[in-house]
Amino acid sequence: MTYRLRYVMFTVMASLALSAHAGDAVSVDIRLLAENQQQLIGQHIVVHGCLVMTPHGQFIEPCGNKDWHQSTLVWDPNELIVDAFGTLKTGFSTSIEGDFSGVVTSRAVDWPQPGSRRVFLELESIANPTPYEP
Repeated sequence: MTYRLRYVMFTVMASLALSAHAGDAVSVDIRLLAENQQQLIGQHIVVHGCLVMTPHGQFIEPCGNKDWHQSTLVWDPNELIVDAFGTLKTGFSTSIEGDFSGVVTSRAVDWPQPGSRRVFLELESIANPTPYEP
Protein backbone atom coordinates (compact mmCIF):
# COMPACT_ATOMS: atom_id res chain seq x y z
CA MET A 1 0.00 0.00 0.00
CA THR A 2 1.46 3.36 -0.97
CA TYR A 3 2.02 6.15 1.50
CA ARG A 4 -0.65 8.29 -0.15
CA LEU A 5 -3.27 5.53 0.05
CA ARG A 6 -2.39 4.88 3.71
CA TYR A 7 -2.76 8.59 4.45
CA VAL A 8 -6.16 8.71 2.71
CA MET A 9 -7.35 5.60 4.56
CA PHE A 10 -6.15 6.98 7.90
CA THR A 11 -7.94 10.27 7.22
CA VAL A 12 -11.16 8.51 6.23
CA MET A 13 -11.12 6.19 9.23
CA ALA A 14 -10.31 9.03 11.63
CA SER A 15 -13.13 11.09 10.17
CA LEU A 16 -15.50 8.15 10.53
CA ALA A 17 -14.54 7.66 14.15
CA LEU A 18 -15.10 11.34 14.91
CA SER A 19 -18.39 11.48 13.03
CA ALA A 20 -19.68 8.33 14.70
CA HIS A 21 -19.12 10.04 18.03
CA ALA A 22 -20.90 13.17 16.85
CA GLY A 23 -23.76 11.18 15.27
CA ASP A 24 -23.38 12.85 11.87
CA ALA A 25 -22.82 11.23 8.51
CA VAL A 26 -19.36 11.62 7.05
CA SER A 27 -18.70 12.22 3.38
CA VAL A 28 -16.82 9.33 1.78
CA ASP A 29 -15.46 9.12 -1.76
CA ILE A 30 -17.55 6.55 -3.60
CA ARG A 31 -14.45 4.68 -4.79
CA LEU A 32 -13.19 4.36 -1.21
CA LEU A 33 -16.59 2.99 -0.18
CA ALA A 34 -16.35 0.25 -2.80
CA GLU A 35 -12.74 -0.58 -1.87
CA ASN A 36 -13.27 -0.57 1.91
CA GLN A 37 -16.80 -1.83 2.45
CA GLN A 38 -15.93 -4.27 5.23
CA GLN A 39 -14.12 -1.59 7.26
CA LEU A 40 -17.07 0.80 6.92
CA ILE A 41 -19.79 -1.53 8.23
CA GLY A 42 -21.86 0.28 10.84
CA GLN A 43 -20.80 3.75 9.70
CA HIS A 44 -23.27 6.47 8.69
CA ILE A 45 -21.97 7.96 5.44
CA VAL A 46 -22.83 10.21 2.50
CA VAL A 47 -21.49 9.51 -1.00
CA HIS A 48 -21.93 11.35 -4.28
CA GLY A 49 -22.41 9.13 -7.29
CA CYS A 50 -24.90 7.49 -9.60
CA LEU A 51 -27.60 4.98 -8.80
CA VAL A 52 -27.95 2.27 -11.43
CA MET A 53 -30.52 -0.48 -11.73
CA THR A 54 -29.33 -3.81 -13.14
CA PRO A 55 -30.70 -7.35 -13.31
CA HIS A 56 -28.26 -8.10 -10.45
CA GLY A 57 -29.58 -5.38 -8.13
CA GLN A 58 -29.40 -1.68 -7.31
CA PHE A 59 -25.95 -0.12 -7.07
CA ILE A 60 -24.29 3.21 -6.49
CA GLU A 61 -21.07 3.86 -8.34
CA PRO A 62 -18.99 6.68 -9.79
CA CYS A 63 -20.99 8.34 -12.57
CA GLY A 64 -19.90 7.05 -15.97
CA ASN A 65 -18.35 3.99 -14.30
CA LYS A 66 -17.47 0.94 -16.36
CA ASP A 67 -15.76 -1.07 -13.59
CA TRP A 68 -18.10 -3.16 -11.42
CA HIS A 69 -15.39 -3.27 -8.72
CA GLN A 70 -16.28 0.36 -7.92
CA SER A 71 -19.96 -0.44 -7.30
CA THR A 72 -21.73 -0.83 -3.96
CA LEU A 73 -25.04 -2.62 -3.48
CA VAL A 74 -27.95 -0.55 -2.19
CA TRP A 75 -30.64 -1.69 0.24
CA ASP A 76 -33.72 0.56 0.09
CA PRO A 77 -36.17 -0.34 2.88
CA ASN A 78 -38.10 2.95 2.50
CA GLU A 79 -38.55 2.86 -1.30
CA LEU A 80 -36.60 6.10 -1.75
CA ILE A 81 -35.41 4.91 -5.15
CA VAL A 82 -38.95 4.44 -6.46
CA ASP A 83 -39.83 7.93 -5.16
CA ALA A 84 -36.75 9.46 -6.83
CA PHE A 85 -37.55 7.89 -10.20
CA GLY A 86 -41.18 9.01 -9.85
CA THR A 87 -40.20 12.58 -8.98
CA LEU A 88 -37.78 12.77 -11.91
CA LYS A 89 -40.30 11.08 -14.23
CA THR A 90 -37.62 8.87 -15.76
CA GLY A 91 -37.53 5.17 -16.47
CA PHE A 92 -35.52 2.73 -14.39
CA SER A 93 -33.00 2.40 -17.23
CA THR A 94 -31.79 5.95 -16.47
CA SER A 95 -29.04 6.45 -13.86
CA ILE A 96 -29.73 8.94 -11.08
CA GLU A 97 -26.91 11.20 -9.92
CA GLY A 98 -27.12 12.47 -6.35
CA ASP A 99 -25.93 12.39 -2.77
CA PHE A 100 -26.81 9.10 -1.10
CA SER A 101 -26.88 8.85 2.69
CA GLY A 102 -27.20 5.78 4.85
CA VAL A 103 -25.52 3.16 7.00
CA VAL A 104 -23.14 0.55 5.60
CA THR A 105 -24.56 -2.85 6.59
CA SER A 106 -23.88 -6.53 6.06
CA ARG A 107 -26.96 -8.58 5.18
CA ALA A 108 -27.70 -12.21 4.47
CA VAL A 109 -28.66 -12.86 0.83
CA ASP A 110 -29.74 -15.87 -1.18
CA TRP A 111 -27.38 -15.23 -4.10
CA PRO A 112 -24.80 -16.38 -5.07
CA GLN A 113 -25.50 -18.97 -2.37
CA PRO A 114 -28.22 -19.06 0.30
CA GLY A 115 -26.98 -17.64 3.58
CA SER A 116 -24.05 -15.71 2.09
CA ARG A 117 -23.50 -12.13 3.25
CA ARG A 118 -23.08 -8.99 1.17
CA VAL A 119 -22.31 -5.39 2.11
CA PHE A 120 -24.95 -2.77 1.30
CA LEU A 121 -25.49 0.93 1.73
CA GLU A 122 -28.86 0.98 3.51
CA LEU A 123 -30.40 4.18 2.16
CA GLU A 124 -31.77 6.84 4.48
CA SER A 125 -31.95 9.69 1.98
CA ILE A 126 -31.24 10.78 -1.57
CA ALA A 127 -30.38 14.48 -1.94
CA ASN A 128 -30.18 16.49 -5.15
CA PRO A 129 -31.30 13.66 -7.47
CA THR A 130 -30.98 14.37 -11.20
CA PRO A 131 -30.96 12.12 -14.25
CA TYR A 132 -27.34 11.34 -15.11
CA GLU A 133 -26.40 12.78 -18.47
CA PRO A 134 -22.89 11.79 -19.60
